Amino acid sequence: MTVYRGNIDAIYPNSPEAQLRKSTGQSTDAPFLSPARIFELPESPDFLSAGDFDADGHWDLAAGALGSTRLYLLRGDGHGGFAAPESVSLAGAITAMIGGEAGRPDGLIDLVLALRSAHGAQLAIFQGPEGALCTKPEAIPLPAEANELALGRFYGGPFIDLAAALGSRLVLVRG
Repeated sequence: MTVYRGNIDAIYPNSPEAQLRKSTGQSTDAPFLSPARIFELPESPDFLSAGDFDADGHWDLAAGALGSTRLYLLRGDGHGGFAAPESVSLAGAITAMIGGEAGRPDGLIDLVLALRSAHGAQLAIFQGPEGALCTKPEAIPLPAEANELALGRFYGGPFIDLAAALGSRLVLVRG
């Protein structure tokens, strides 16, 4: 996996900080900073999500491959680096994944995975104050395999709801 760090000076070239860096020759107009950072993963990811999944104050990456029974956590160091991927065993094979606020908004990024298991299709919701991937996921059975997920306020309340597309059917889970 290759991570290209964005260049804030390319986005906001007229900010005082960008002007100062430009006047001292420490700025570039390139949209990405060099060099790119390369991180090896055991599987080629189809799904990526960024968030503080271990509640240490630094953003991490979660990566998963379609059909895999493993999720990979790359713990962030707060300076654009990531530790070697840690494998998280799942209760089934990944069919979809999304990261974001789920349920009661708490400022923490949660992970929702759709899984195909020996017991049928299900959702695995990773969330908790100790970090999404430091908790046992909540399992919600589904009537069929989900191939897309979305988070939003579908019922108009204060909680974040979950939508799961099951082919031509849609299942909504209230936050």
